Amino acid sequence: MRYFAGKLRNWQVMQVQGGAAPDATLRASASKEVAENVMSNWKRKNRTGQFTESVQAMQEHVPTVFVVDDDPHYCISVRQLLESVLLPVEVFSSAKEFLRKYDMSRPGCLILDLRMPEMSGLELLRILTAREQCLPIIMVTAFADIPSAVEAMQHGARDFMEKPYPPHKFIDKVQQALLEDKAMRERIKVNSETSRCLETLTPREREIMDLLLCGKNAKQVSRELKISVRTADYHRRNMLNKMGVDNLVQLGRLLDEFTFRQSRPAHPK
Repeated sequence: MRYFAGKLRNWQVMQVQGGAAPDATLRASASKEVAENVMSNWKRKNRTGQFTESVQAMQEHVPTVFVVDDDPHYCISVRQLLESVLLPVEVFSSAKEFLRKYDMSRPGCLILDLRMPEMSGLELLRILTAREQCLPIIMVTAFADIPSAVEAMQHGARDFMEKPYPPHKFIDKVQQALLEDKAMRERIKVNSETSRCLETLTPREREIMDLLLCGKNAKQVSRELKISVRTADYHRRNMLNKMGVDNLVQLGRLLDEFTFRQSRPAHPK
């Protein structure tokens, strides 16, 4: 009996180490103490995996400073500088590596060197602009010239800095870029939500919304659309409910902000 009990215990340990979930047969055949240990180990292993996945998901949404520069010494120094003020940093040795690995849904800003082999910083900037990649960009270079600076700003760069630069000024510009990116992403989110609400409106609800926003009351709307006041009021209530507001004042404010946000550039100079 002791022999078989030892075999059973060894088999149970192997199952836990292998990551297999204990099944009903194991729970029925094992002693209560062993079964509880097996279950506890398996659950702890599962929780650890879930925790790791949660951490990875959180890291993907943390604002990060992305640095693209072929100079390893510069990358080390800028990483140390930014991490000294608790800013997460990811370094890429080439523009192509950044294009291959960067996920545009990740928030942050980009520190981009002007002159690099294979693909220059300006070339990468043009590609990101064409793709409408929403990331504030700070161009840096040890060989600054006016035409390059002008072209970089024309293609959407937020700032242009010449190496070496005062560390405190660089940190200020990075923090401003991160705040700008956060505001821009919030603007995109609100715009998207408002657009989805507008798309849910029926043609009749859209007509009534436009007339009400022009200052017409329910009776005037009913006469113009040749419907009863009760029907007009029914569509008005549905329209306000779909837009997520309580009254026309809130609706007007919501649509004014929506129009204003759409008219603003993604990254104002």
